Amino acid sequence: MDILFTLDEAYAAYLQSAAELNRQTNRPAGMFQRLLGSGRNPGDAQLNPDFYHKIEGILQAFAAESPDSATVRAAAEKMFSLAAAHADNGVAKWMLIAVQGLLAPLVPCLSAEDRAALAQAYAAQYPRSERFPTQETLYHTLISS
Repeated sequence: MDILFTLDEAYAAYLQSAAELNRQTNRPAGMFQRLLGSGRNPGDAQLNPDFYHKIEGILQAFAAESPDSATVRAAAEKMFSLAAAHADNGVAKWMLIAVQGLLAPLVPCLSAEDRAALAQAYAAQYPRSERFPTQETLYHTLISS
């Protein structure tokens, strides 16, 4: 499997759908509804869960191939950079962070040098005070493996 190509395709399809949802969303009305507790992110209904499961399947198939450290590192860096590049996308932002947690089972495939480099880059991109639990789990997996 060409993991980078496969991730590119999955992310591009997801981001295109997320952009369309962003255009269709009536922001003032949606914000008001969310403040009252009755609104939802438009991606929550189907788009985000579908993307999560798609990435989960891709990474599981990738892990089954016993990939080398350099390829795992490249896949992780791609996922990190895509999340950073789309941090302003209201529909996709949190899902792009959530799927990073799916990388944890691949950490044992990384060399010590690649784990350290990814941990350092991850800590720089996501300071400790801004990390969510899935990010903390991934970070600690990187530094403790």
